[in-house]
Amino acid sequence: MTPDTRPLPVLNPETRRLFEYTLRGELPLQRCAACDGYRFIPRVLCDHCGSPEWNWTPAQGGGQLISFARVHKVFHPGFADRTPYWIGIVELDEGPRITSALTVRKPWEESLAAGMRVVLELERRTPEIYLPRFRVTGVEE
Repeated sequence: MTPDTRPLPVLNPETRRLFEYTLRGELPLQRCAACDGYRFIPRVLCDHCGSPEWNWTPAQGGGQLISFARVHKVFHPGFADRTPYWIGIVELDEGPRITSALTVRKPWEESLAAGMRVVLELERRTPEIYLPRFRVTGVEE
């Protein structure tokens, strides 16, 4: 088995807490204390109202596929043995959108479409970093 050489996120004060949650199997969102808006990726100020007050809230883990692509070109050597692979923009049930790797299994591979439901999966990359990815489950009912 070849070692995983895909790039990893840089841990900083805003993202370190995010990865503490993913170690527990949760995808955390920041929720504004002033306007109740959700956001992902962690930031100091609210996207909606600019408030610096917020709390961490675990996402429910579901959403819908907004857009997707199958990547055939190797943009980084760490992906050479994983190409082709799927990426997508997922709108979480809470509202924020996240760009993520997708797990696409048959029969969905042949009929992938915007609006399909996805569920959160966490991929262990290091002992302290689990990255979110989403598995396509089908059409929203």
